[in-house]
Amino acid sequence: MADQGLGNCPVGTSAFGYGKPLRMNSTAALLFLDKSKGQRNAAEINSVSGDIVRDPVTGIHRGMDSVSQQVYLALRTLLGSSVVRDLGISFKITTISETTAQKVRDAVTAALEALVSRRLVEVVSVKSNRIKITGIEVLVVWKNLTNGETETARWTNG
Repeated sequence: MADQGLGNCPVGTSAFGYGKPLRMNSTAALLFLDKSKGQRNAAEINSVSGDIVRDPVTGIHRGMDSVSQQVYLALRTLLGSSVVRDLGISFKITTISETTAQKVRDAVTAALEALVSRRLVEVVSVKSNRIKITGIEVLVVWKNLTNGETETARWTNG
C-alpha cells in the first residue's frame, strides 16, 4: 500500500503521520452520490423548491450531473438577477396570445445558448401548454451531450 496523504498514521514519524499529500483535480472529483448511489459531480437541486437536496439518512448532499444543474439554473434563473450576467431566462408572461409559444421557444434558446455553443446540450423540443387564463406550462426536452441522456425540464408560471 502506498503512503498517501497527511495523517495516514497519526502516531507515525511526525505529528501529521507519514507519506506525501494526495492531490486530486477538484473538477474531476465525483463528490456526490445520487439516489441510486451513483457518483455525480454537482449538488442536486430540488426542482420545485430550489433547495440543495440532502440524503435523509446520512444528511450528506445528494448529487446530480453538473450539466443538468447548469440547464436547471439557466431555465429557472431570471436574467439579470444573478452575479453571472448571461445566466438566466428573460421571459415574463403578461398575456397569452398566438405568439406566446414562439416567445417561449426564443427565450429557452437564448437561455441555453451558452451550453449549446459549448456542445454540452442539444435542445430537442420546447412545448408550451395553456393551463390557466394567464398561466402556461413549459416542457423543454434536451439531450446531455456529455453522457447521451435525454431529460425534460418542466415548469409553470401560474
